[in-house]
Amino acid sequence: MVLLQMGSAAVWSFHSVYLSELGASRWLLGASVAVRGLSELPVFLVSAAIIRRLGVRPTLILATAVFGVRELAYSLIRIPEVSLIVEAAHGLSFSLLLVAATSYVHEIVPREWRATGQALLTAALFGAGGLLGNACSGWLYDRLGIMGMFRVNGLWVLGLSLIHISEPTRLLSTSYAVF
Repeated sequence: MVLLQMGSAAVWSFHSVYLSELGASRWLLGASVAVRGLSELPVFLVSAAIIRRLGVRPTLILATAVFGVRELAYSLIRIPEVSLIVEAAHGLSFSLLLVAATSYVHEIVPREWRATGQALLTAALFGAGGLLGNACSGWLYDRLGIMGMFRVNGLWVLGLSLIHISEPTRLLSTSYAVF
């Protein structure tokens, strides 16, 4: 999760900077956050069915890939209103990832350690991953601009999903401890 957040933290922290650089209105900044939040609700409602159908690991890979595609899309969009379409995919990336990762921890951690496992997941995702991701994204932004930052982050996150697709047996038991 730390590695994933290193590439995806910019979706939250730099999105308003991105929209501002594109010339977005203040209304659009608020609308993008609203679309993001609204996109989570239906995915939270159907996430259990998705996980049952695909399995936890494929669902994690799918959510990770959607994060990467979102960031690559941001690197290409030059019309701020078009970004609302990409924001609608937030539920398929964040919400699905959060439910699948929580389910994965529940599956692999012994019953008496599950609360600790969930705490470590949260610390990796929103603590260390967010901290490192924002620092790396700020560094990329200074050197490559906002579009370049999203392009590099998108490629990083897509690369993580491809690694997990191409190496299923070796990464099966340990991959999400660091992913």
